[in-house]
Amino acid sequence: FSNLTFGVTLDEPANCKIDPKNKKNFTSMDYWFGGSSTAKYNHSMTMRLLSPETLEAENASYTNGGRFTMYVRCEDANGNANTANFVFNFCVDKGPDTTPPLIVSTSILNNMPIAYNQTSIPLQIYLNEPSECKWSNVYQFYDDMENQFTCSTGVFEFNAKQLYQCSTTLTGLKSRVDNNFFFRCKDQPHLKNTANESKRNVNRESYKFILKGTQPLVIDSLSPNSTTIKDSTDVIKVTLKAKTSAGYNEGQAICYFSETGAEGSYVEFFNTDSFEHSQELFLTAGNYNYNVRCVDLGGNVDAK
Repeated sequence: FSNLTFGVTLDEPANCKIDPKNKKNFTSMDYWFGGSSTAKYNHSMTMRLLSPETLEAENASYTNGGRFTMYVRCEDANGNANTANFVFNFCVDKGPDTTPPLIVSTSILNNMPIAYNQTSIPLQIYLNEPSECKWSNVYQFYDDMENQFTCSTGVFEFNAKQLYQCSTTLTGLKSRVDNNFFFRCKDQPHLKNTANESKRNVNRESYKFILKGTQPLVIDSLSPNSTTIKDSTDVIKVTLKAKTSAGYNEGQAICYFSETGAEGSYVEFFNTDSFEHSQELFLTAGNYNYNVRCVDLGGNVDAK
């Protein structure tokens, strides 16, 4: 389940194609190198190479015993293409899988804040190979962990990034503290409860995942408010200002304003994503009422 990245470097910008068959010319080749038809100096692509043993468990196998030959040709802007192919040859070792699964990414970034009083949240983790995964609030061995992920265990059940998904709901979240979670996974689920169970690889170290509990976001002040603004011109410049505190990161938030307060009518302040927010308006004579809504990275909202 390793990623194999390979490519070509050219002496001028060109389009490149790749094909597992030795075609007679550039036009007859089926696939753009790296999925891109853009003319450039460097072309690369990545293949995820599956374990032969895991393929066999799915009644599948590599053709040619895991030996690959890939043919590449390139064509420049004037239609000049390589006459001969550039050839990549490689093979997939039939040796046993000796490495534990790797958690490549998570649906929520590690160390992200969560909303005040939120007690649970759904989470997906993405692995480089089919696995079974567990989680706990304390650092402990895989077999001792209390909570189970629901995982894609079939070798062909990968997503567009060729990663395998495991899902769960993290519970017991608390506000105003860091919520610590620990994940571990065990590969080769096709060997579960068989005589070869001992061949499965499990994480020796936990993947530590943190969600930061927050406090309510507060709009401390809005200005101008209950104020008559005068000027010598027909159209008067007015600067709306807001100040926020608490929430996540001491009140850092994005603020929006609306004359009606209706959903979909809010406009983001020009200067925002901070503790102080401002928006210049140019208004004719009249009375104006504005609704202001602010939201921080944890999802805490205050409105005035």
